[in-house]
Amino acid sequence: MAELPARADVVVVGAGIAGVVTAYYLARSHVNVILVDRYGPAAEASGGNAGMIGESGGDPATTMQLQRQSVALYEELARVTGEDFELVMDGRLRLAITEDEVRSFESLVQRSQHEGVEGHMLLGADIQRHEPALSDRVLGAAWFPRDGKVHPIKATNAFSRAAAARGAVVAEGVRVIGLLTANGQVTGIMTDLGEVRASEVILATGAWTPVLAATAGVHVPVFPGKGHMLATEPLPPVTGRVLRAEKLGTRQLANGEMLVGSEVEHVGYDKSVNERTIELYLRFMQDLVPALEGARVVRSWGCLRPMSIDQLPIVGSVPGVGGLHLITGYGRSGMGLAPASAKALVDTLLSDRADLDLSPYALGRFADV
Repeated sequence: MAELPARADVVVVGAGIAGVVTAYYLARSHVNVILVDRYGPAAEASGGNAGMIGESGGDPATTMQLQRQSVALYEELARVTGEDFELVMDGRLRLAITEDEVRSFESLVQRSQHEGVEGHMLLGADIQRHEPALSDRVLGAAWFPRDGKVHPIKATNAFSRAAAARGAVVAEGVRVIGLLTANGQVTGIMTDLGEVRASEVILATGAWTPVLAATAGVHVPVFPGKGHMLATEPLPPVTGRVLRAEKLGTRQLANGEMLVGSEVEHVGYDKSVNERTIELYLRFMQDLVPALEGARVVRSWGCLRPMSIDQLPIVGSVPGVGGLHLITGYGRSGMGLAPASAKALVDTLLSDRADLDLSPYALGRFADV
């Protein structure tokens, strides 16, 4: 662990994808920044997901620009650092297994094309010709060729290392107990190792953001959404694409493991694994991807996603507490949404200008909640 300084210009709490990208762009702008996490990079939701990214995962009215620009930032990081975090833009297939889903995905493709997103609807024999890994249980597939994936743990760590290389202090294993405030202004954080003074604090603490924000009297309408995930033993090449059904998806890592997950369960802060759920998830995907038949599960885990009550991110300053900022509420889409919104948050803090308008994600929209 890096030594914990007593003071910084900015403290970023939380080393998931939102926090490490925020720290990276602050450090790149020569800001004295400390990144603090009770464990280390990607220890929670950013390390427990399947790493699916790309523009088709965004709503044109709300998040599509975040998805598009986040892909560009991953590509930039790969170029700048030379790190391999398994960024592969080989497309995503959204799988329909009922006639209702076929009609829904046909409509989705039409809407996406209208917004400039390349998409195609595959039906009948065209499905297996396009993706031989799929079984005939798949009645239709919406094909989005500009989507892709990253290895979420490797990508998060790559941004963390890039931040440290540019001067950020990355303090792992430090538990933040609460926020320090005076006269309506944040003054730093209290940790289990003592105080860190700062005039700006950014909470990138995922599902735990409401707990820390409450120490400054701030209500953040985010709650934990539990996801189950599993990894199979390494398999021969199955597909380079992301395969996504209505509630579950799968993709293959470079080491051959297939990841499968995940619905959202509302069970509070319980991350325990239900083996019956893991069994059902694998069986469901085996029906759609026959290569998974007989595959042995080598790892399974639960993770808690930060779910906002309107399913949109919460990014920006906190009204009434000067110097306090939030970046949370990404639900199941943190890897796809957080990089661009983190950069926009930093741009806004440093110059009051950003390529992306963050006002739709302001905490103030919940003033009456």
